[in-house]
Amino acid sequence: NNYNGTTKNMYELWASAKSGGIDALVLEERLLGQILFAESYVEDSFSVFKNYYKRGSNRKLIKAYLSYYSYKYFVKDRMTPREFFEILKTDPFVESNNICVLALLKHYSTKIELTDLEKSFCEYYIQKFEQKKMVFSFYRNFTGKLSIPLSMSDKYYVEYRANPDNKVTLHYCLNDEGIFTHELMSDNGYGVFEKELILFYGDTLQYYISEESSNGLDITESELVHFEDADKGIAGTKYSKINEILMTEDMKDEKTLLSLLEQYFKEEFVIKRHFSPV
Repeated sequence: NNYNGTTKNMYELWASAKSGGIDALVLEERLLGQILFAESYVEDSFSVFKNYYKRGSNRKLIKAYLSYYSYKYFVKDRMTPREFFEILKTDPFVESNNICVLALLKHYSTKIELTDLEKSFCEYYIQKFEQKKMVFSFYRNFTGKLSIPLSMSDKYYVEYRANPDNKVTLHYCLNDEGIFTHELMSDNGYGVFEKELILFYGDTLQYYISEESSNGLDITESELVHFEDADKGIAGTKYSKINEILMTEDMKDEKTLLSLLEQYFKEEFVIKRHFSPV
């Protein structure tokens, strides 16, 4: 109840108390506070939190832990126990805290199947975040599982994590044109920078990222992407149809190509005939 020491020693004391059946609630609260304040890494800190969550009354501490480890999962890709997300699903604090919601969304995006309740949760918050310009590339992992914003269907996302105060620039060249375009990447939240581009089947994207901080300018990342995902995009959209046409042409399937082209131009004619820009 009174010991204070290094985080490691306090954790070892807690583990010993727990294995000996000794009530360590006071130690748990003090240990969790020290972990958060000093940002100490303890491999099994979740076991301490899980135990405290069942009986602890310090809601401020609980909220801080949920927020901090949601941030570590969402931004830093830290391995996180599945039970952590079970708590996020039920704790009343979560829906008023964006970083906790984003962590839960990212977790759901890794699941093969979603329940109806999980689908409703994801659709609601993805739409809400899109309105706030908080669009993240992992939303695309929900394609085929639930409705994602139509505006994302024709986009390829370059994502980069950095200090939110830094200036991040994407330098890119399409299809070996030899000329690099540079554009600032936007911080969509918590230092996750995104830049959306439109790539079609067969396109080649070469890019590098520069990051400017108080220490100067650094080239931090480079990549060559050959885009061959003809299924990218929401089925039935103009973008997905063009991708399908390009793939069919690449496969030398002339009969299917002519059929797709005929269908595409008929639809374009009907749209232009009956609709006009607002």
